[in-house]
Amino acid sequence: MFDAHVLWQTLRMTRPLRTLLALPLVALSACPADDDALPPPILPQDASADVAFDVASDGPGSDVGLEDASVEDAPLEDAPLEDGATDGDPGGPQVLFIGNSYTAWNELPAVAAQVSEDAFSPLSALLPGARLMQHWEMPETRALLESGTIDAVIVQAQSMEPAVDTAGFLVYAQQISDLAEANDVRTIWFSTWGRRDIEPEPETFTRQLEAGYRMAAESNGDEIARVGEAWLIADQRYPEIQLFDADLSHPSPAGTLLAACVIAKTITGENPIVPIGTPHGIGQDDAVSLCAIANDGVPCNVRESLCEGSCTPWDSANCGGCSVACADAASCVDGACV
Repeated sequence: MFDAHVLWQTLRMTRPLRTLLALPLVALSACPADDDALPPPILPQDASADVAFDVASDGPGSDVGLEDASVEDAPLEDAPLEDGATDGDPGGPQVLFIGNSYTAWNELPAVAAQVSEDAFSPLSALLPGARLMQHWEMPETRALLESGTIDAVIVQAQSMEPAVDTAGFLVYAQQISDLAEANDVRTIWFSTWGRRDIEPEPETFTRQLEAGYRMAAESNGDEIARVGEAWLIADQRYPEIQLFDADLSHPSPAGTLLAACVIAKTITGENPIVPIGTPHGIGQDDAVSLCAIANDGVPCNVRESLCEGSCTPWDSANCGGCSVACADAASCVDGACV
């Protein structure tokens, strides 16, 4: 069986040769490389048979009619931002979002710009249910990266691809990253969450997804936005806040807000700011609590605290925080002494 970790090490050491490596690495992938390896794209019921390429500024009223490859019968709706949302400063940095319905849902790019106080202007290159190979094969996507107008690119793969077809994912991650680097475009990988329609407890799959995204980021000298881990932290801290939409795959408005805050923090390095008119009517207190998870950049995993520069697992000596000790024989359970 082909080892994706061997591929990762190869890519790290042979960046100048990657164009030559791409085709043989596809053939060596342990997972099937054809479109049957993952579920096929499902378009909205009223969509045309042709898959449309969408490149648009993600302001109010933009079309987000995309559907994730593996979620059937989940209707899509336009989800304009609340009054006061903007496209960002047209003269400021341009950030391109490459992805599918996880990025389109609730207009994540526009929300990310909003919580960054319009520090950048978002653009989208979105395809329904797309894997990285499909994005790479779109000449419009490559033209945008080569245009000289893009400052950073946020890349989101198909919802399962980095975990179930890691080798194939890494090949096209390398292609996208190399093209971005050649055009002085900063690359940030949008590490997504484990789906509850597949795993009722998605922590393990979230980590598998991040492992794939982390291989791509580290082998290419890129960055990673740990959105999936932020979701795990939010679920532990605020279980009453629903991060998933009804299909248990796509994000709810609260899930999109959290993703946007993590991405905005990664792009700008500044703590995201929740506006008074929260996106999509999310409660102000919930919005502030969720966005605060992004303030430190999500350096640690759920049930860990950053103590003196190191991520420390919660235990009876550090229960829910650094040096928060449980008295006597009490145990630490989910950050509380019991």
